[in-house]
Amino acid sequence: MQRYLPLWLSVHAQRAIAVLVAAIAIGLPLSRLTPVIYQWIMRRRLIYWYGKLKALESSFDGDPSGKHLPQKEIEQLERIEDAVSHISLPLNFTDQLYNLRSHIDIVRRKITSRANAPGPMAAE
Repeated sequence: MQRYLPLWLSVHAQRAIAVLVAAIAIGLPLSRLTPVIYQWIMRRRLIYWYGKLKALESSFDGDPSGKHLPQKEIEQLERIEDAVSHISLPLNFTDQLYNLRSHIDIVRRKITSRANAPGPMAAE
C-alpha cells in the first residue's frame, strides 16, 4: 500500500483494515447471540407476570383456614390480567401469551372456588 499511496494515507488505510478485521471477528459471534438475546427479552416480559401470578397464588394458598375474603386477590388478579392484555409481543410468542392468560384463568377459578367453598366451621 505504501508504494501506491502517500505514507499518511497508507497508515490510515492499514488501521482501518485492522479495525474492520477486529469488528468482524467480534461481530460474527455476537450475531449468533442476537436471536437468543431477543428471545430472552420477549420471554422476560411474560416471566415477570408469571412471577406476580405465582406470588398471588402463594399468598392465597398461605391461608389454610380460608377465613379471609378473596377480594384483594381478585383485584390483584384483575390488575395482572389487564397488564397482560396490553403486552405487545410478536406473533412468534403469542402461544406463550395465551398460555399465560389460561394460567391466569386457572388461578381465578381456584380463588373463586375456594371463596365459594364452605368454611371449616360450616362442616361441623
